[in-house]
Amino acid sequence: MLTEEEKAHIVEKIQFENTIRKELSPVEERKRYGWIESKIGLLLIGSLITGLFVPTFQYTQKLWEWKRQNKFANLTFRLSVMRDCLREFIYLSAFAPEAYERIKPLLKETKLTNEEYKDLERQYIDLQNRRFVQNAKVISLMSHFKDIEDFRKLFEEKYSNAFNLYMRYVGEFITAKGCASGLKQCGQKKDVDPGLAEQEQRLSAKLADLKEFHEKVVAKMKEEIGRAEDEGKRFGL
Repeated sequence: MLTEEEKAHIVEKIQFENTIRKELSPVEERKRYGWIESKIGLLLIGSLITGLFVPTFQYTQKLWEWKRQNKFANLTFRLSVMRDCLREFIYLSAFAPEAYERIKPLLKETKLTNEEYKDLERQYIDLQNRRFVQNAKVISLMSHFKDIEDFRKLFEEKYSNAFNLYMRYVGEFITAKGCASGLKQCGQKKDVDPGLAEQEQRLSAKLADLKEFHEKVVAKMKEEIGRAEDEGKRFGL
């Protein structure tokens, strides 16, 4: 073990050697780098950092903040539209039960008057027109979902087709009821069987299909809305 005196002697020797090396170092090298330690050198270095690196850092920070704000705005808008789409789709699903309720009185073994039949036809046409408008609204809002292709297949190829077939059944039932009441010529509808039990069973089955497709579309919409809401939590949405 070294004594304190020996340790102090070694330190003093090392300091002395460093001083000698510094004194013996090339003058040129001292001149070349010595200015860095001067006030002017420090001022120049400070100016360089302030004039070059600080603006670059600020620009990068502002660019990142702008991108973040842009993403925030886009996500906020898309999330709002997706929620609107879900609401409008649920509203669209009400048209099938509405059609069923309008023809429900016809499921009884009663004949229609000419005025009743015309009123029912007007209601059916009005319902179809409103449904077409609502359908277009849902499709336009649905374009903001990322899984648009999956939605299109599920909504257009399954739900909409089932809906169209159901409304065709409703129209045929109205026509059949009118023919059974002797109010108009059946024409090509002569083979339509106005049997109430069979018609009601067919309409009820198609309503069940629509309900199944409706639940699938709603579940898929809620799933993607949930993902968007999770993403929005980073922005405090």
